Amino acid sequence: MERDPDVAYLLPRESDLAGWRIHSGPRRYDRTNMALFLGEESTLFLEYGAESLATASYRRIGDVRGSVAVEVYRMRSPVDAFGVFSRRAREGTEMPAPSIIGDDAAAMPNGLLLRRGRHYISLVADGMEKRWDPLVFARIIIDKIPPV
Repeated sequence: MERDPDVAYLLPRESDLAGWRIHSGPRRYDRTNMALFLGEESTLFLEYGAESLATASYRRIGDVRGSVAVEVYRMRSPVDAFGVFSRRAREGTEMPAPSIIGDDAAAMPNGLLLRRGRHYISLVADGMEKRWDPLVFARIIIDKIPPV
């Protein structure tokens, strides 16, 4: 089995996203400092065995407002990743998404939640007004995750 890469490696690079730049990050967290980023939500992720987290924020070149927040979590197991996915999808989505990528997917008005193996991925736009395609980000991340 291929070695599971550092979750920061799974984040899209600027060279992966034509017309986008990294606005903030990337940042890495592990079990010992994840609560600094997650706050109260850290309880859910630690309950489901979160091992590491990488985050970055992206902005279209030329835009001064609006960004896409990308969070990639490595969980203890695929079952744990599904646990977080199902809890978060139930809380924030209006409709299930066809799982054309990853193992599970749920669409939100401003983003996409995904699970692939033991990874949980959150793609959320703020102020983008539907001018972005979350599948572009999702495919880049999913393609980097080694098979389970």
